[in-house]
Amino acid sequence: MTIQGDGIGLPSEVDISNATTLGLQLVWVTVTRQLGGSIQVERDRGTLYTIRFRMQHKDHQGLQEDGR
Repeated sequence: MTIQGDGIGLPSEVDISNATTLGLQLVWVTVTRQLGGSIQVERDRGTLYTIRFRMQHKDHQGLQEDGR
């Protein structure tokens, strides 16, 4: 998932893994700790956040191929 803004961007001194704002703290904890994902930040031409999650396949035992 990518989220991009074209404004002034996130200042270079902001480390999202040690954010001081509640919003960035919530995003970091939710993505990395609760969902096991990762966040990459690019700061040229605004700010671009790339959030990645690992896909997990769950075995649905007892279901036929058509899902019934």
